[in-house]
Amino acid sequence: MSGEKCSYISVPDRELRRLRERDSRLRNLESDLPGRLEDIRRQAKREMESHLAPIENRIRQQERAARDMRGQIDAILAEARQKKETARRFFVDLSKLVEDTGNLPHGRFAPGKLEAVSRHVEDARRNYENNMPEASLSTAQQAYWDIADLREEVLSKQKEFIRIRQAALQEARILLETARANQKYQLEMGQGADSEVLALEVDYWTRGELSSFEAKVKALEKQLEKGKDTFTIEQVKEILSKITVMKPGLNEIVDRARENILASQLRVNMAEMVVDALQGQGFVLEDSAYEGGDERNAFVAKVKNVAGSEVVTVISPVKDEAGKNAVSIHSYDETFVDEDTLLERAEEVSSILSEGGLEAEAPVCAGKANPQYRDIAAVRKGEALKDADRQSRG
Repeated sequence: MSGEKCSYISVPDRELRRLRERDSRLRNLESDLPGRLEDIRRQAKREMESHLAPIENRIRQQERAARDMRGQIDAILAEARQKKETARRFFVDLSKLVEDTGNLPHGRFAPGKLEAVSRHVEDARRNYENNMPEASLSTAQQAYWDIADLREEVLSKQKEFIRIRQAALQEARILLETARANQKYQLEMGQGADSEVLALEVDYWTRGELSSFEAKVKALEKQLEKGKDTFTIEQVKEILSKITVMKPGLNEIVDRARENILASQLRVNMAEMVVDALQGQGFVLEDSAYEGGDERNAFVAKVKNVAGSEVVTVISPVKDEAGKNAVSIHSYDETFVDEDTLLERAEEVSSILSEGGLEAEAPVCAGKANPQYRDIAAVRKGEALKDADRQSRG
């Protein structure tokens, strides 16, 4: 009789702490990261200053124009007989001011307001053309103060936009540079003479999570670059908020990479414990391999006894549950073996694992043994994984 027994193995909290803290130490290989981040900050400051300089110049020009316009208003009030000529000059200057304001990003930062002021200017022009200089000047004067307020509002919001956008760009670029610096680590396992240094490729051990993280940050950076002349303050604030929320995710990805490599090592250790348990039942190790030759996948160990019976143990990571593995025992017996004998094998394995400091649930029957696990060469090629992938795609 052939069958499969399955048990879930959990690593207790104390064991996880030991694996994480005492038996594993991460060393980042990018020692020059602080200097690179400081370069990004300096570049961001230079870019912001270059963007703000033209706006500051416009503000100074506006202040000079305001003084000139106030002088004209004073002249109008002092020289009544010259009102019509003064009004004409005033309209010329006011029209230039409205035209110049039209070149500012008023649509983004003060939508609709320039149109309202332009209507007042048009009313004043009609009064002037109808030989009503006093009414014309009164309306034009109010339009001037409105356009001055509008220019101040637009320029102020433009400065705010530039500061927020540059802050968001800086945060995005720092996060990208930090992500790139976290691509590789050295993971030191064990203590003293028993220590072992492993190369840790974060993206590999997280199945592309780091690449996906970088792509998302890069997309936000691209949005900020493309939206330089179109985004509103609210839009850049939203992107800055997204970047801020993403920051902790980078450390979480690095932590998961370490957890996954530790879990991979743990699966090998567990397989050795299972083989030891089965050796007590007359089995000897024949072969072992990671599924698909990939250390992130299940570890498979095959034992055989003199009667020709074979037992394959598959230790698989449980998705989204750190420190937990599913242990399935596949029995391929040449002679009849009853259900009680199969269960006894599984219970002894669970007992050995529990004695080793792992928490093993009681084994349950999961059906017939998977014939593909019997051939370790096929396991190395990932045949079971390929079949599962084909079945998932229908």
